[in-house]
Amino acid sequence: MDAIREQYKRVQERFGGACGWLFPKVSGNPDGKYPMPYGTVDTRFDAWLKWIRLIDFNGHAAAVSRHQFRHALGTRLGHAGVP
Repeated sequence: MDAIREQYKRVQERFGGACGWLFPKVSGNPDGKYPMPYGTVDTRFDAWLKWIRLIDFNGHAAAVSRHQFRHALGTRLGHAGVP
């Protein structure tokens, strides 16, 4: 939750209240109108998975999609009482 709050704060500081995206496009987006492209999200997500060294039960790099991660996060937030 803290990481999400920090990201939201960074977006608000850069774009003000006009941006409706948690992850806006980084360049060519002066008013925060556009979201980060899926390809960029995939590249950054894969790099993050390598950085945190997420492994499976056998010690191999875990294969996790953004979709799986989103559902796991949503479930945890729901159990924590977040609407």
